[in-house]
Amino acid sequence: MTQNDTSFRQQLGADSPGEAFALMVGGMMALSALIAALPRIFASIPTWLVAHQVLVTQPLLALPGCRGAGLDGGRLIIMLGLLAMALSPVVTIVLARAREHRRDRDDE
Repeated sequence: MTQNDTSFRQQLGADSPGEAFALMVGGMMALSALIAALPRIFASIPTWLVAHQVLVTQPLLALPGCRGAGLDGGRLIIMLGLLAMALSPVVTIVLARAREHRRDRDDE
């Protein structure tokens, strides 16, 4: 038995190679069950969003996969604002790196 084998079993919390194997197979089966359930879970999301008035049934912008549900004017503006807020740190980092790169290039 190698050191790597022992440390791997310890990470899994197994006392023997058989337990480690059972944990790995059980984990793969659980992951497979989760992946198999994803379409059913995602199919109910648009209905929940309409019921909680996040999406509307007479939209200005229909979202793909939502069976005709989407965003009206006010919700569209809010979503665009949230998208801008989410992207602003990325844009700030990209612009800062571009300035730094330009400054380094000018110093050479």
